[in-house]
Amino acid sequence: MNLKRLTGNNVLRYFPAKGVEIMVFKKFRSSQAIIAATMASMLLAACQSQEIAGPPVLNGDWASTDGVYVATLLNGSFQATANDTGQVISRGEYTAISSEQVQINWTGLVSGTTNQANCTKPDPNRLDCVDANGNRFSLVRSTTTG
Repeated sequence: MNLKRLTGNNVLRYFPAKGVEIMVFKKFRSSQAIIAATMASMLLAACQSQEIAGPPVLNGDWASTDGVYVATLLNGSFQATANDTGQVISRGEYTAISSEQVQINWTGLVSGTTNQANCTKPDPNRLDCVDANGNRFSLVRSTTTG
């Protein structure tokens, strides 16, 4: 932690790991204490990610509605397995942007190409997605456990 004296009793503290600077007042007046506490909480809140990687609500197997593959979502990781061969056909990750929006990024293992899809979650058991090329697909939560 680097300390830098500014004026009088005020010190600016820099936290390099977080890239955050916080003003610390050595002699607090009640209004200064409130302002300093508010600013510190706002800075710390700004450091928090708004994305939620892999919430447990999405964990499980999701079948493509065309019957071609089953996608396994587990704590932020994504894997698609072909129904006809049982081979893993793509791997990647997913991020829940909100309770109704999910982003999936993957690489096709056969083609080596990467792709991204933005999905909406109209209900707890369905994801309706559009990939970067405009192709639409849907995933429904599997009723069987693997």
